[in-house]
Amino acid sequence: MMSGLPHISSLRTKQTACYFLALFSLGLTTAAIGPAIPHLAEQTGSQLKEISSMLVMASFGYLLGSLAGGRLIDRIKGHPVIIIGLVCMAISFSILPLSPELVLLAVLAFILGLSQSFIDVGSNLMIVWAHGSNVGSYMNGLHLSFGVGTLVSPLLLAASLNISGAILWGFIIVAVLSLPAAFWLIRLPSPEIAELKGETQKFTKRWLPMFILVMLFYFVYVGYEVGFGSWIYTYALEMGLSSEVTAAYLTSAFWATFTFGRLLGIPAARRFASQSIMLTGVIICIISLVMIWLFPGSSTVLWLASCLYGLGMATLFPTLLTLASQTMPLSGKLTSLFFASASFGGMFFPWLIGQLIDARGPESMIPIVFSLVLASFFILVGIIELIPKRI
Repeated sequence: MMSGLPHISSLRTKQTACYFLALFSLGLTTAAIGPAIPHLAEQTGSQLKEISSMLVMASFGYLLGSLAGGRLIDRIKGHPVIIIGLVCMAISFSILPLSPELVLLAVLAFILGLSQSFIDVGSNLMIVWAHGSNVGSYMNGLHLSFGVGTLVSPLLLAASLNISGAILWGFIIVAVLSLPAAFWLIRLPSPEIAELKGETQKFTKRWLPMFILVMLFYFVYVGYEVGFGSWIYTYALEMGLSSEVTAAYLTSAFWATFTFGRLLGIPAARRFASQSIMLTGVIICIISLVMIWLFPGSSTVLWLASCLYGLGMATLFPTLLTLASQTMPLSGKLTSLFFASASFGGMFFPWLIGQLIDARGPESMIPIVFSLVLASFFILVGIIELIPKRI
């Protein structure tokens, strides 16, 4: 059990560990896609603007899965949904580097995104149901596990490239690592929704402005998280700032600071207001992107700014989810709309970046990402204005 987390029962400890492991697996598959893009494009004989359709299909699958996930959990419990997601994710992910056609790649990406959404929505809902009003530290711990997965994944792909010159074995290892959580969850009961909070308050129209702003924040946030994480590898290569292996290490360094930021988020959640944590994170993201924009030819600045960007972005998703659950009453169906909005941003903006890189060159990536971060700053200001003063 992580330092700083309150004591929980043996069953809750096992459940929490499984959710952490499931998000670790999700992080593995998420961070592997970016470094794999050039190899998948070569494998299918596709241009970058065509291969970006794979990202669109993955996000479209995630969008549909997010909308369905909450309803499935209400009907068949949370653990079966997460198990289905883990198994399907492992199968589809292991086949991706074997696909010779772009159409098959897009279909597999759709299944992958659908599976990932079941894991993401299911694990986040289950940890809230398991810990109720004490969820803050556990939520940050859950997303820390995702960050650890994103850190490890590019390292596995870099090792695979060094040893075999291909990404296949890296993908197979990631797929295998996705299965232990599924086997463990089969033996554990799902938490009940009654354990969330003893709160009978209903969602009313007065919460609608806050709800919409939170959805908008997730829409743009995941756009600049997935957009940067998926294309930084290609950006570094196309700008002539890295080789294939060092670009993979750059991606890993970005996710490493992302992971470290989520580790810092656990004690930070106990000391500082959620609003302050989020404002600080967004401002750090803005500063890091300005650095890259001002010094586009510097490999040193790219490494430093990418790490700073990962650090600033790290706590935004879990902190806002915790803040939203503490500010307004949320059901599983309403929470799933946050993930659906996030997936739509993750579908559209990485696709847009891919189109612009192919049409105008890699330097077009940073202005798009910067615009999204700046938009999230103004949305966050609106959210803070609507938060009751007691939060």
